[in-house]
Amino acid sequence: SVVLFVAAINEFDTYYEEDMRSRQEVSLELFRETLLQRVFMDSAVVVFLNKDDLFREKLTKSSFKSYGVELYNQDNEYTSYELGYGDEEEPYAPVRVEQRNLDYKGRVANLLKHPPYRLDGSDEEFEGVYQDTCDYLKQKYLECGDDLPFERVKGIYIHFTTSTDTQNLNRIMNSAKDVLLTASLMNVGALV
Repeated sequence: SVVLFVAAINEFDTYYEEDMRSRQEVSLELFRETLLQRVFMDSAVVVFLNKDDLFREKLTKSSFKSYGVELYNQDNEYTSYELGYGDEEEPYAPVRVEQRNLDYKGRVANLLKHPPYRLDGSDEEFEGVYQDTCDYLKQKYLECGDDLPFERVKGIYIHFTTSTDTQNLNRIMNSAKDVLLTASLMNVGALV
């Protein structure tokens, strides 16, 4: 059997009002809870980190790693305005106190870069930032499978997807083939 888990990775800077936890944090907690269910212990897990296209765009507008206070304009975009130093159009920038991904060690996007990053894959600087954040997210999901009270028999497969990407079906089929092949090899004793 296979468990499919889908998480929207573009919500790394979106918070629940009730407890100010980020949706990314809640998604990781839910994934860990899913892995803790013994009923899934013999199942392969395929994780779709979805909305990759929106994630790429958001990395240029919102800091992936945040230590605390950030300033935003009325369009909910990061701004360089200082507290109390607005202008007629935007007298004061709203303040949010947020902390996220404090253990992230990778590159971060320059939110005030001009001209802006090219998101078509040709901007080497941005692609480095994007790859570092993807590696970090992949590692966070894989770490959820560490230190379980039982040993998982099958693997965790992680894919970055966009819901409008026609290649998604190919990724799903390749993961399913891998799961079936591994299970078959284990059944005949060729793989331990």
